[in-house]
Amino acid sequence: MKGEFLVTNLIDELKKGESELVEVKKDNSDPEMIVETISAISNSACINEAARGYMIWGLEDATFNVVGTSFFPGKKKFHNQEVNSWLSTHLTPRIYFRFTEHTVEDKHVVVLDVPSAKEEPTKAIKPSKPPRAFVRDGSSNVPLEDRKEHEKKLWNKLQNIHYEDTIVASELSGPEVLALLNIGQYCRLSNLEIGKDARDILSHLEKHKLIKKSGMNYEVPLSTAYLLASNLSEFPQLESKYVRIISYDGNNNLSPAISDEEIYEGVAEAFQLVYQKVLSLIPRNERIDQESGRRLVEYAIPTLAIREALINAFVHQDFSVNGSRIFIEIFKNRIDISNPGRPLLEPLRFLDERPVSRNEKLVREMRNLGLAEDRGSGWDKIVNAIELHALPAPEIKVRQNSITVSLWYDKPLKLLSLEERNWTVYLHTVLKYLLNEPANNASLRQRLNLPESKSSTVSKLFRQATEGGLVKPFDKESSNKTKRYVPIWSQEN
Repeated sequence: MKGEFLVTNLIDELKKGESELVEVKKDNSDPEMIVETISAISNSACINEAARGYMIWGLEDATFNVVGTSFFPGKKKFHNQEVNSWLSTHLTPRIYFRFTEHTVEDKHVVVLDVPSAKEEPTKAIKPSKPPRAFVRDGSSNVPLEDRKEHEKKLWNKLQNIHYEDTIVASELSGPEVLALLNIGQYCRLSNLEIGKDARDILSHLEKHKLIKKSGMNYEVPLSTAYLLASNLSEFPQLESKYVRIISYDGNNNLSPAISDEEIYEGVAEAFQLVYQKVLSLIPRNERIDQESGRRLVEYAIPTLAIREALINAFVHQDFSVNGSRIFIEIFKNRIDISNPGRPLLEPLRFLDERPVSRNEKLVREMRNLGLAEDRGSGWDKIVNAIELHALPAPEIKVRQNSITVSLWYDKPLKLLSLEERNWTVYLHTVLKYLLNEPANNASLRQRLNLPESKSSTVSKLFRQATEGGLVKPFDKESSNKTKRYVPIWSQEN
């Protein structure tokens, strides 16, 4: 019924002459025509500030009467490839288009949902030709470079788009919105008493810009869907954004997997599920407090450090990286927490610089729900908690399209590489600098849980970090034992 309603609405638009974002075909399923039209509709949708446009098969071109189509995208192949696969590899950047098949007036109709361009123009890749962007001119497709005014408007729009504002569900009735979103968890975390009346709930969500009204229906932006989804797989653009947690019986991912779990709830529900799952899989010691008689649990990694690292992964991920997700691997010696997207700050400045977030709305809503803080990245908390337990410094690895943070259970100083030792000294020095406390031989010995007899070893660590360009002496004339150090970027001498 929903499919028939969508097609009927689109036919009404076509009959009114509002056809630029809707292309009609009866049976024509030429692949090059389709990628060109996807490019044109995607770019024109952006120019017109529309979330999406459509291609429809099964309508008569002149009258828009429903006549049915012989095109079945689930069965047809383009050049020996599945339709979706071929189209995906002939569009750049890849976008979340989707075919749906419907029965309207007892006839077969196909609808292709084409999302608006984001970040850069959507280009079609035709065989033996370079990628080329198209745009709609009435009901025709024309190369973008041939329409300079369109091109200027498109780039202006693209420069003001935040990916988290992308509409991931549209043409939704009120009951459909409430079925997709976990309203109960939202109310519990925000301590709201909205009531059970659907109109009141929808009004509240709209007032707080969690959903958007579009005519008689509603749209759900990516930030809201990721926050409140009952099941992320209900949103095609987010179906790959679930959290995966794998536990290994060894120190690398070639070891046998002990458990492998996927969590599909939105972050409002998923965060606590992920956090508790991680705690259940890492080593811990239990003891009875002699005074209170209570059972105390001590985890191999401070829970505060784990919590803050998980929050960072959720709020700083790049949703535009296709097919990627938060990935948590638990080994016998560490936890690796990976999220899609390169960091917007250099890792050297994670502690002292105010974080730059791709997902400001998601951060704000997580803060409103008590799941995150807006004031900082949490890295000062992570490093401080790690140091208080004399554990190895958290490791940061930046790859082409992701970042991985490793939290180690234990790793003796003698097993640390020179790079790891220098990083440990650097993080300690930055933390002390931010706390207005001296970073010196005594403070680093305390951080590494080393006796005073190891002062010469600690002095060597500071010297190596200085030679590595990470720290510098604050008072060069002092002895090695009393000399203070500051981060290399500090303006103090």
